[in-house]
Amino acid sequence: MNIALKRINYLINISRVSDNPERCIDLMEKISKRMDITLNHDIKLQYCKVCKMPYRNPVIRLKNGFVLIHCDHCGNTRRIKIRDHSVSSSK
Repeated sequence: MNIALKRINYLINISRVSDNPERCIDLMEKISKRMDITLNHDIKLQYCKVCKMPYRNPVIRLKNGFVLIHCDHCGNTRRIKIRDHSVSSSK
């Protein structure tokens, strides 16, 4: 499984400079599915799920408790909920 993680990291890095980044991201997802590896949250945020292209110059905004990432390639907007990390104690 260590080899699969290295390959996934290599593919996400090479997708930024590759002529065919869709292929790199598609291979990365296939490897993670085949080896039953959950992709890291940081890796998932580096590419658009719709067009399978890495974000080049995304428009990132904060709105109503969400992070909005607007893909510059396909125009899709991805919404990610901001988690509250405050710990409440019940006394």
